[in-house]
Amino acid sequence: MKQKIILYIAMSIDGFIATPDLSVNWLDKYNNSGDDFGYNQFIKNIDTQILGETTYNQFKEVYNNENKLNTIVFSKNKTSTDNNNNNNNNKLKFVNQTPTQLINSLDKNTHKNIWIVGGANITNQFLKENLIDEIILSIMPEILGSGIRLFSNDNNISNIFKLKNINKFKKNVIQLHYTK
Repeated sequence: MKQKIILYIAMSIDGFIATPDLSVNWLDKYNNSGDDFGYNQFIKNIDTQILGETTYNQFKEVYNNENKLNTIVFSKNKTSTDNNNNNNNNKLKFVNQTPTQLINSLDKNTHKNIWIVGGANITNQFLKENLIDEIILSIMPEILGSGIRLFSNDNNISNIFKLKNINKFKKNVIQLHYTK
């Protein structure tokens, strides 16, 4: 089975994933709607998740205590020492590499389906290095007006995807599934 790297993320109609203060609390009303937006089916096939340090810090309790997936956090602040002091969670690892260096270093047997959790910086680094194979993008029916944009204005990013599927969920959420 070929290794697959998947961006699975939600954004507002105007392209933001977080408010200016880096909060994703605006998503709570959708998370509490009784619809999982395909998450439970998606996560069944995932063995590894990759995220940036800002995202990790927002949900540290989950990643330190409840985590069942191999979790890799891109960090310029954490060291290999932190890998040994993370609440005995051997599934949590901090790295300071390029996305390509990381992916090339992973065991393809234990890291087959990789979820790019976020945030925007990590997403754009992986896009810039043309490493994302699929994008599952939930568009929430809300305009935030400002905040953290999912996609940067970097002119060096060019990836072409094909639309695989469109799903409409409760609360007028649309999910687009793209593949290469």
